[in-house]
Amino acid sequence: MFWKSFSTTRTGEFHAAACALIPQVHWDFFENCIDWYEIDDYIFVHGQLDPDLELAEQSPHEVRWARFHISQKPHRSGKKVICAHTPQVSGLPTDIGHAVCIDTYLYGGQWLTCLDVRCGKYYQANYLGKTRMLE
Repeated sequence: MFWKSFSTTRTGEFHAAACALIPQVHWDFFENCIDWYEIDDYIFVHGQLDPDLELAEQSPHEVRWARFHISQKPHRSGKKVICAHTPQVSGLPTDIGHAVCIDTYLYGGQWLTCLDVRCGKYYQANYLGKTRMLE
């Protein structure tokens, strides 16, 4: 395979060169990201939350990479969890009452989704430039 022709040193050099092309402002953004965002009735997270732990006790792996499951328990805070990282191949968000997954499989040809929690409407756009609203 082609990629095997690169030594570890050459691969490392390639990655270092590629990273050098990324503007510092982008690195600053990533270094200052938070693992969750909380408002009155909602918690926003990329991955998932352990339902039995306070936000400050969550593991970085859980909040960044854990998958959404329709059988998951409500978070101890009683707040609705808005998450992603688990593609909904139908292109539709999955709402189980105490949590909703808005990863609607854009990279698989479906939709990019935004949820306006104030009114419960979903706004979607796709690669073809089409948009739609779901209530």
